[in-house]
Amino acid sequence: MEVSLYDENLILYTAGTTGLPKGSVLTHKNSLFNAMTMAIDYGFRNDDIFQVVPPLYHSASLNGIAVASVLLGAKLIIHKQFDPQEILQAIQDEKITCTWGPATMWRMVIDYPDIKKYDMSSIKLIINGAMYMPAKMRKDLLSYFPDAAMGDTYGMTEASPCTTILRPENVLEKPASVGVPLTICDVKIFNDQGKEVPRGSIGEIVNRGNFMKGYYKNDEATAESIKNGWFYTGDLGIKDKEGFITLVDRKKDMIVSGGENVYSKEVEEVNSRLSRCFRSSGDWVA
Repeated sequence: MEVSLYDENLILYTAGTTGLPKGSVLTHKNSLFNAMTMAIDYGFRNDDIFQVVPPLYHSASLNGIAVASVLLGAKLIIHKQFDPQEILQAIQDEKITCTWGPATMWRMVIDYPDIKKYDMSSIKLIINGAMYMPAKMRKDLLSYFPDAAMGDTYGMTEASPCTTILRPENVLEKPASVGVPLTICDVKIFNDQGKEVPRGSIGEIVNRGNFMKGYYKNDEATAESIKNGWFYTGDLGIKDKEGFITLVDRKKDMIVSGGENVYSKEVEEVNSRLSRCFRSSGDWVA
């Protein structure tokens, strides 16, 4: 049986942030091209030793790291579950060079009381993904990995999943950004009329180059997300004058008040600052 690049090879389900999870139908091309662009942009090598902790039903673990390691013929260490001690032990014993995970995972690794007992010198690259990591936490994490650089990747299951890269030379300079488009991706910021907005303006993040065929048995949702060759992510963002993209909010979480757009992320940040202010003044404790 002949198999083409454009044949379906798997269905991965979204996180369901806007309702029930939807099945993203991905092709061999999606998996292969995603692995290729990660290898190109991060400089993966066949003598790298990769570590995957998040489960393989997470598209970044599967297409971003696992498929890339197979493509290169590199060694891959897969964990059955999250355990900080097992992660650190594997890095030391297997001389792992590249590892990835979300900021919540790295926070628990940093907080592991015996972290300093392990030799982390083999790690050359730590990839953060799936959520924001503050600059201070980045510095704290890197302090335990003496020879490591850090990168960030933004994406979504539908894009198979990686779309942008925040390269190691920019992670401390622009910690709030998700970076610039990966090699095979075109990422723009559109308004509601499907036109690109000026740099510095808020709009919906859209991409083309390597997204899914559609949602499994859900033509309506597919038509809402794929328009004129672009995938509409549902994320609002800004592209600065240098081309770096920063996430603002989910489009459906935006509130219109008095004719003005109010972003839930901004409300959360204000609440956080007020809470710290009240605590420091002693007037109120949450």
